[in-house]
Amino acid sequence: MKKDKIELNITEINELDQQIIQMVIAEPCISNTEIGERLGKTRQTVATHRNSEAVQAILNEVRENDIDRFMELRKQALERSELLMKSDNEQVAASICKEFLKSIVPTQIEIKNPDPINITVNGVKVE
Repeated sequence: MKKDKIELNITEINELDQQIIQMVIAEPCISNTEIGERLGKTRQTVATHRNSEAVQAILNEVRENDIDRFMELRKQALERSELLMKSDNEQVAASICKEFLKSIVPTQIEIKNPDPINITVNGVKVE
């Protein structure tokens, strides 16, 4: 089930829970200590609320929605790339092939042979 906005009107959570949820959504790596400092609460109080079943359920739903959205965007990007690879414009096709190859090849490769590799697609050199 996709939702554009997560409703926080759940009876099991209070105002502090809502504030914690909003801070974690805005800054996923924020620590309990940082949240506590901003809200004037102890780290332990924040941890108790943040780890509660109700708060975790909401945060998990947000994460699932984010993952669903990411997967949909990924699918759209792959479909668009596939169309562009089949373009009649050879430069467009070569360019998208180059970008696709860059996205699937690991970024840190030790190259033992410094000679350049020449790639051509439909007679167009890909640099």
